[in-house]
Amino acid sequence: MSIVPRGMTVTEAYRLYRSDNLLVNRKYQRKLIWSVEEKVKLIGSILKGYPIPLILLAERPQIHGNGKYEIIDGMQRLNAICCFIENFFEFEGKYFDLNELGACHFCDE
Repeated sequence: MSIVPRGMTVTEAYRLYRSDNLLVNRKYQRKLIWSVEEKVKLIGSILKGYPIPLILLAERPQIHGNGKYEIIDGMQRLNAICCFIENFFEFEGKYFDLNELGACHFCDE
């Protein structure tokens, strides 16, 4: 087994999310519980350039096939980011601009 950490753009994570390639294992992942206020705080941190905790994904091709990733940690954060991209909530009176999608990163590459 090899563990290779790497950065992932918001665009890449969002594509995985929209194509149903991010999988939730209910054996250890809790339900989505963050309020809109908590999601807004995370988005604010990202937009201000503050570091956020890593989002951990595991590719398990022997179980799920290639290109599918099990969410190990960060499901609440991923959900907040994807909900903001899909304009489910605003940040400081503004909604996400799809033209900016490629410019954001979860972490530096």
